Amino acid sequence: KSFQKKRKKKSKKASSVPPPLSPDPSHLCFTHHRAMLGSLCLTPAIVCSRGSDRGGGGVRGGGRGVRGRVLIIGLGGGALPTFIQRYLPQVSLDVCELDPELVDVAEKWFRFERGSTGGGGGGVNLHVEDGVSFVKNIAASLNEKKKKRRYSAIILDVDSKDVSVGMSSPPLAFVEASFLTAAKSLLADGGRSTEEMCSCDKRGS
Repeated sequence: KSFQKKRKKKSKKASSVPPPLSPDPSHLCFTHHRAMLGSLCLTPAIVCSRGSDRGGGGVRGGGRGVRGRVLIIGLGGGALPTFIQRYLPQVSLDVCELDPELVDVAEKWFRFERGSTGGGGGGVNLHVEDGVSFVKNIAASLNEKKKKRRYSAIILDVDSKDVSVGMSSPPLAFVEASFLTAAKSLLADGGRSTEEMCSCDKRGS
């Protein structure tokens, strides 16, 4: 009897442990992420990278080599870059995130993965630094070396903690002329820049 009681206690304890998080990388739950993905579908270099190795008309990239480069500023949980990496693997992604702790959360709990996808795919290059400085530094470097513009699309997915300015996203630094000019200089011909803009009152609502 005592043995049976111990077994019952153990089984109850095990059942109380919640299952590990397993987000669905094929689903974008935020409306603005779906809108941002829509903008990619209007970008010539990205559309041309779509392949047909998934049922003749799927969205997984076919062929070899990188076709199209995308810069995403703001990682969050990594949902958007994970989705793009999954369904447009021929696209090379640069992801810039300021907060290293957020990167740890995205990798540990939300299945975000950095690095090459393998098989000729573009992969994800993660840069843990300020997004404004990242864009301006690359723009200055490319101008000095007189290299061609590099991104087919730039996506700004960043929010602001300062509600007094009347916007919850993006921070003011991302809508200043100096940043927008630098970002434009990084876009290839036919490239697009997309950002979430959300107004709010001084209470943050």
